[in-house]
Amino acid sequence: MIIRRNDFQIQRVQEPSQTIPEVWTPREREVMSMNDFSAMLRRRILTIVVVAAVILGAGVYYTLTRPPIYESTAKMMVITPKNTAAVVGDGRLISDLEALKGARNADTQVEIITSPDTIQVAAKLIPEDIRKYGLGGTEVPPWAYRVVKRKESDIITVTGRAYTPVAAVQIAEALIKAHFQKDLERNRLATKQARQYAENEMLSAKNELSAARIQLAQFKTVTGLYAPETQMNASAERMTTLNDELSGAHADVEAGRRQMATLRSQLSGQSETVVSGTVVTDNPQFTAAMNRIDALQSERAQLIQEFTPTSREVQTINDRVRREEARLRSIAKTTVSSEQMARNPVRENVTNRYIETLAAYSAATARMNALERQVSQGKRAVTSLPEHERQLNERQQNVQLLQSRYESLSGNYHTLLLNEQSIMPSGMKFANAGLPTKASYPNKIANTLFFMILGIAFGIPVAILAERRDSRLHDQNVIDRSTGLPSLSVIPRAKADSVHIRDGSSADGATIESYRILRNNILFASAGDHLKVLAVTSPGRGEGKSTTTMNLAATMAMEGKRVLMVDADLRRPSLHRVLGVSREKGLTGVIGGNVALEDAIVETKTSNVFLLPAGPSCQNPGETLNSAPSRELFRKLSGMYDLVLVDCPPSTGLSDVQIISTLSDAVLLVVSMHQSLRPQLEITLQTLARAGAPLIGTVLNRVDIRSSDYCYYYSQDEYKQDNEQS
Repeated sequence: MIIRRNDFQIQRVQEPSQTIPEVWTPREREVMSMNDFSAMLRRRILTIVVVAAVILGAGVYYTLTRPPIYESTAKMMVITPKNTAAVVGDGRLISDLEALKGARNADTQVEIITSPDTIQVAAKLIPEDIRKYGLGGTEVPPWAYRVVKRKESDIITVTGRAYTPVAAVQIAEALIKAHFQKDLERNRLATKQARQYAENEMLSAKNELSAARIQLAQFKTVTGLYAPETQMNASAERMTTLNDELSGAHADVEAGRRQMATLRSQLSGQSETVVSGTVVTDNPQFTAAMNRIDALQSERAQLIQEFTPTSREVQTINDRVRREEARLRSIAKTTVSSEQMARNPVRENVTNRYIETLAAYSAATARMNALERQVSQGKRAVTSLPEHERQLNERQQNVQLLQSRYESLSGNYHTLLLNEQSIMPSGMKFANAGLPTKASYPNKIANTLFFMILGIAFGIPVAILAERRDSRLHDQNVIDRSTGLPSLSVIPRAKADSVHIRDGSSADGATIESYRILRNNILFASAGDHLKVLAVTSPGRGEGKSTTTMNLAATMAMEGKRVLMVDADLRRPSLHRVLGVSREKGLTGVIGGNVALEDAIVETKTSNVFLLPAGPSCQNPGETLNSAPSRELFRKLSGMYDLVLVDCPPSTGLSDVQIISTLSDAVLLVVSMHQSLRPQLEITLQTLARAGAPLIGTVLNRVDIRSSDYCYYYSQDEYKQDNEQS
């Protein structure tokens, strides 16, 4: 029969024949809860205190041995440099330069101040003796300064640290001074480069402007175009005048031609009898007069393009033309060299009129030819005027653009020149570094608190590590999770003289109450079943299984039960020694048939409690317990007593408990707090599981109820008073 736990109830099931029981497997360790963690801290408080004390001692020693460090702080405000002159033109160079300098905000300047170049310059500004005694060397180490930008502001605090107050002040002041020097150099260099660029561009623009102006003047000279619109209007007026005069000249020529034709007709109709014949020859003076008139008409046509017809210059030419025309009329075109007949007066009159008409016609023809030439030239000039005007506009616009660019570059150049001469740093110091009166480091109070907290912070992990490396069992919850069995009772730790219960009394009331709880739980668990043989064992030696057996027997006897204790620890028996009886007659002798059972059982000082000692030592305890006489003996004992308590040897490493578990109705496992080892407990459970041992539960022995969550209603004195009254 196998007894299995089910919520403190014992279920008897038929044991399968020739089958191997299910092997017990230890449960996985659960995550440590807050209660477990608190209990662990209480158990490992000494470890935490030792670790914290060591770290605190090291920290105090470090604090006391460190040289004092002084701090001094100076403050500066970031200022974006502005140009001091007006920006000319588009101001691109100026705006780019200002953007470059304005981009150095507070965060950027913090990085610049802490750059190696600035630190080297600052180190040179500090006297060598101050560096030697204040910093311990010639360089400025990183710990000697701290540069911080104040949140949401343009304020930068520069803190100097040194072994002497003077050195701390020197470091803070030197860093700001070095930063301003480097900042001025960078600003001047940037402004100088921009100024040189503007100067080169200005000279180039000046040369291009001069060349463009020369080209414009040459174009005006070649084309004669100075004021296109005015000149085009004047040309149009002159062309109108020329066309009008040309029309008049055409009319004069046509009238002269018709008149000459009429006169020639009249001449041909005259009678031959009057004039027999005339030899006519050309007059050189007439030809010369015609040439002079032609030249004057050409000159007059040219003057009309520049002056109005009523101007003095044109009127002068008109007078000269009229005089030449009068002279032409007075010159005979032909000369009569000979006559054959008498002269005809009418023909002579017509001839004179013809000569005058011919002179007028010749003058009109010359005037018309001159006007036609001038009109033709005027048309060509008017046709080319738009293209010349376009080219002139292009050259004038080019000159204007170059002039504007030159003026802009010239303004930028003078602005940059002024900036270069009046450049300022991009920051201003408004708080000098003060001389510190006391050291800032080390802060003894702060360091002590820090190392104390650090010690505790390190002590807790060390305690957790020690807890994990410690295989002893310290917590009931861990034991319950590991075994999967209920804890039937918690036995408090007690003094050596108050452990055993005799005659229903004890020096420790909490102890007897805990065994009463154990008794009741066993009886409740076995209600309705016939529990006769109960084996008591433990994972290892010295965990209190024998004491538990004796005290459980005493509490069972309080219920009026006849209880027999069997010392089955044939290797190291202890019950006979505690109870003060002999082991010469005992279990081994009864099994071997050397001693009668009645002679081996002895009565203890506790009423209704009897003892069967282990008897003399034997060579093979396992074979002795597993023999047929042994099994027969246990069956006989279960019929003689109300309860047989078997005190077994430890389960780890021995097979005796496996054998005894087959002779018992239930097995009670005693686990000693802070003593039982987890590996031994796991081995015990596996061993008993393989044997199909009917484990009923565990007993937690030697629990320190003062430092745990256990609470007992009765104190020791109250328990004694209750017993005396009863």
